[in-house]
Formats: sequence, C-alpha cells, structure tokens
Amino acid sequence: VDPSTLCPLCDKPFPRHPSQRLCQMLHEVKLTSKSDPRPENSMGLLLPTLQRAPFCARHQFERDEIPKARYANWKTEIDLKDIERRLETFQTRFDALVNDCAPGGARELSLFWSKAMHSATESSLKSQGLAGNMATFKSGQVGYYGEQGLQVIDKVLRRIVAIPEGSTNPLTEQQFIAFVLTPEAAVCLISADLNSNRDDAVRTMYDSSTYGNQMFPVDD
Repeated sequence: VDPSTLCPLCDKPFPRHPSQRLCQMLHEVKLTSKSDPRPENSMGLLLPTLQRAPFCARHQFERDEIPKARYANWKTEIDLKDIERRLETFQTRFDALVNDCAPGGARELSLFWSKAMHSATESSLKSQGLAGNMATFKSGQVGYYGEQGLQVIDKVLRRIVAIPEGSTNPLTEQQFIAFVLTPEAAVCLISADLNSNRDDAVRTMYDSSTYGNQMFPVDD
C-alpha cells in the first residue's frame, strides 16, 4: 500500500479529497509529531493520544460520513455568498410568515411556528432563554448547511426582513428569527438543492443537521 494514501497516525486509508479543515489539521500534526515508521506505514507519525484525538475524530468523520453525504446529495462544500443571494429570492415567503397572521394564513400553517408555540406554552423559551434553546430546540437547525450556514442565514434574515415590534408575541423578535424564519430558510434552500417537496426537505434538514455542524463549524 502506498503510505502516502494512509493516515500517518492510525494507518487507515486517508480520504482522497480531504477538506481544507482536515488538510490544515494534518499540517499541524506533522509539525508537532515525531517520525514513527511502521511495517504497515513507512510514513507513520507518533503523537500523544490527547493531542491526536481531534485529528482522528475529523479523519473518521470524513472517511465515514462524507461518502454518505455525497450519496444523499448533501452539500460537502458551501458558498456563503451564494447562500446570501439565494435567500433573497425567498423574501416573499419570509414576509408572509411575519405579516400573514390571519386564520389559515402562512404563520398559522407553519410547522416551525407551531413548534415554537408549543415550546412557548411550556414556558421553556422564557425560562431557558434564547441561548439555551438554540442548543435544544430542534427547529433551530439548518441541516447540512451547518454552523457556518446558520450564521449567514441569521445575518441575511436580519437584513432583509422587517419585523414590526410586538408582532411575534409571545416570541421575541430574536426567537422568531431563530425558531421560525431560520429553519424555514433552510428548508427553502434544501428543497431547491434537491428538487424535493417540502416534507422531504424538512426531513432532510433534521437528518443532516449533525453532519452539517461537523462539516461546517464556525471556526473554519
């Protein structure tokens, strides 16, 4: 086996097309490790377990999960500028969720509004605060767009959507953006990506959220 195709730490196959993040981590490993040639890998390196753990976790993720993501047509790269541009094309939908409060209107029919209302009724939004709920309220996820996508979606929504004061009660404006508009934006993007119906896009958003947060963390 060509040792250049193996991980220098665990000797298992290295991804053919590693992400920029994994490449940078490999560079750091090479700077801090010691040469440790082995019969199965002449280019082996040695690094203490605690130091190697983040790299090994990322290697395993890219080896095992990215092929699954490609098979499902989930994003393995994202263009943040393109996300901004595309979100602007969905402004009519976002405005309807803000302004159409009539019985049977866009807001009442929204899955994410219903989930937020259920959570608000149980007082969890108020008792835990926005920060606590961002980690626990599933509708705050954006699927395979991950943490980087979440940041862009939040920024664009705050720029293009005007929310009249008090119009989102019992949610605050921040909560309405996080728990209603943000997942709605993700579903719009995913539906367009995969040419899928809304129900399938919602399911994909939930199914791919763990992958997205690992693939596109905010520290990239």
